[in-house]
Amino acid sequence: MSKEQLDGAQALIKTLDDLGIEYIFGYSGGAALPIFDALETVKTKMKFILVRHEQGAVHMADGYARATGRPACVLVTSGPGAGNTVTGLMTAQMDSVPMIVLCGQQVTWMLGKDAFQEADIFGITMPVVKHNFLVKSTNDLPRVAREAFHIATTGRPGVVLIDVPKDVSQSPFTGDLDPEMDLPGYHPEEALNICPTAIDEAIQLISQSRRPLILAGQGAMISRAGEELMHFAETLNCPVTNTLLGKGVFPETHRLSLGMLGMHGTAYANKAVCEADLIFNVGSRFDDRIIGQPHMFGRHAKIIHVDIDAAEMKKMIRPDVQIIGDAKAALRELNKRISRLDTNEWCATLDGYKKKFPLSYKKQGGLRQQQVIQELYKQTKGKAIVSTDVGQHQMWAAQFFLNDRPYEWLSSGGAGTMGFGFPAAIGAAFACPDKTVISISGDGGFQMTLFELATAAIHKLPVKIVVLNNHYLGMVRQWQELFFEDRLSGVDLVGNPDFCKLAAAYGIPSVHIKRPADVTRMIKKALAYNDGPILIHAECIKTDNVFPMIPAGAALEDMLIEPPKHKMAKPTGSTWSNDSKIHITAHSHLPTTMQPIVTTDTPTAPSPDQAIHTLSVLVNNRPGVLMRICQVFARRGFNIDSLVVSQGRDARFSRMTIGIVGDPAGLEQIIKQVGKLIDVMHCYEHTSDNSVVRELVMIKIACSPEERSQALQITEHFSGKTVDLTPTSMIIMITGESSKADAAITMFSQFKIIETVRTGKVVMARGEQPT
Repeated sequence: MSKEQLDGAQALIKTLDDLGIEYIFGYSGGAALPIFDALETVKTKMKFILVRHEQGAVHMADGYARATGRPACVLVTSGPGAGNTVTGLMTAQMDSVPMIVLCGQQVTWMLGKDAFQEADIFGITMPVVKHNFLVKSTNDLPRVAREAFHIATTGRPGVVLIDVPKDVSQSPFTGDLDPEMDLPGYHPEEALNICPTAIDEAIQLISQSRRPLILAGQGAMISRAGEELMHFAETLNCPVTNTLLGKGVFPETHRLSLGMLGMHGTAYANKAVCEADLIFNVGSRFDDRIIGQPHMFGRHAKIIHVDIDAAEMKKMIRPDVQIIGDAKAALRELNKRISRLDTNEWCATLDGYKKKFPLSYKKQGGLRQQQVIQELYKQTKGKAIVSTDVGQHQMWAAQFFLNDRPYEWLSSGGAGTMGFGFPAAIGAAFACPDKTVISISGDGGFQMTLFELATAAIHKLPVKIVVLNNHYLGMVRQWQELFFEDRLSGVDLVGNPDFCKLAAAYGIPSVHIKRPADVTRMIKKALAYNDGPILIHAECIKTDNVFPMIPAGAALEDMLIEPPKHKMAKPTGSTWSNDSKIHITAHSHLPTTMQPIVTTDTPTAPSPDQAIHTLSVLVNNRPGVLMRICQVFARRGFNIDSLVVSQGRDARFSRMTIGIVGDPAGLEQIIKQVGKLIDVMHCYEHTSDNSVVRELVMIKIACSPEERSQALQITEHFSGKTVDLTPTSMIIMITGESSKADAAITMFSQFKIIETVRTGKVVMARGEQPT
């Protein structure tokens, strides 16, 4: 097929095939018909999988990516079709999963007119994707697809959405199928340049440590740094704990492994954090579920933080050394200079904790979820891809199904999305047909996406679908039992279906486990069946609780090893309290002057000691960039005091000057967040020392002829100019620093001020440096 014969949709599909996309998961609809038609008219290696709901499509693409490290594609129609993807987009973006999402859209001349099945998916999805595009020109489609793939898979991976109006996809394509990308502000390759000074500082802290601890997160897995991490840990003889999403980046059966830390992590991992003198965090963002109370986290330890995303630095914990860059590159540099530490006593102490506080569960009282999970682990020898939903079963699976290899643990971490586990397992089964794939869900989460039983059955995917049925939303029930005096509200899943009959309706066989004595035999039977999916329905006791447990907002030192024997206070941490506070916390060993201001969730009026800040932002002049920047400020509760946008010498770029009032700690994070937006070239704060800041104000006053002389004198005093004069009014224009504008308004207040208009600040750097 020659270029002259292609339409936009065909050019798009051909580009995705050239990029190596293997699977497209989706659901059809009118606005996307040209793209669906192109799947039939363009010869590709790609396979299209028709799902039963758009949310399922995104979770399948997510599972495919988590199991391979490579992106899959999603294709949906406009309006409700695109809207149904939002939960999956948020899930993937929060966990740094690469993905490309194509949405059909109304024709361009109907945009914004509330046409049939139109939705502003470009605006709706800005907060939940790494980047998105609304394509207005057919010839731009190959370039946008290549840019989307590059953005999704480089740096900190994420989701990129492409909104394609129907007239754009079905118009003739006359452009270049292999165009140059146009991303002047995006330089992910810089992550490979590791700061030598930071390495020097890290080596100094490491060499002084006697109780070191490695905290391995998903970032180490994304960078494929498993080999380097193993060398680092074994050379130092340093214990390793991992996050929920970091399971498998360091073998959990290794002698140095402490398993998962955090809210439901192992007791010995959490105790290691409390007693360590050095915490080396590689690829973890210090999520609130692992740090407990930030000011207490690792309070006896020096902190080294390695992360590819500069915006994660100092967001929750202020490290002593920050290494911004790719985890694999950073570990390679460190590995050149490390040597074994004197950690024998430290390792012996932690081995003692492993013996004293092992993971365990009661063997009496009925069938327990832990037993089912442990048996799955035993019979597969841990050699399986495990996908989970969210809740109690997720935490028990993390505890009892150990992972020794990367990309075999699929779980929604940041978003905590119920309904994720089963469709993600389907995506993993497509990606890895030679591996055992196990989906572990609770009865609540499974029912959110169970319609994808059809997808699994049609394609005869040998997924082991485990439904751990306790007839409750178990994790919420546990919190209500412990912290709300066992007042159960909205958690009893009365009306659950017969899951075995439900599977049979889709032609899927099942096994039903009710007694502990049947677990081994039934799981063996299910694992032996490979002619398609099989459902394992395990009816478990209703009121079991997950331990260890750190109540939200509590310190790791407050960990509960077993059910408390006293009444528990309501938790104060995130998710569970309206009066929660976020602390961006420095460690006690840092100077007092470095302690940041504490900010609350609820925006309040600026306090007198909050400073005025002026930011300069150079942006690629594309639709949506202003909205993206404003969202960063709004999300953190900052009000934009003034905003000026102007074109620079190069028409492709615009300069934004943003004035805000706020605390320095919050501003530091905003600058980092704005700076990593794809269309932002740079973002920095201006000061009076390095910049000239000016503002224009126009003041309209009611002024009689008798008062005019006095008004003109004030105007002259401020070097102003009269730009309009009537018998009863004057308009005066004054330029200068903002303080000058304030003073002028005060002086003119002796007259009746009809109106004032201020342009906002404009800034230019002093000297020869560029603005």
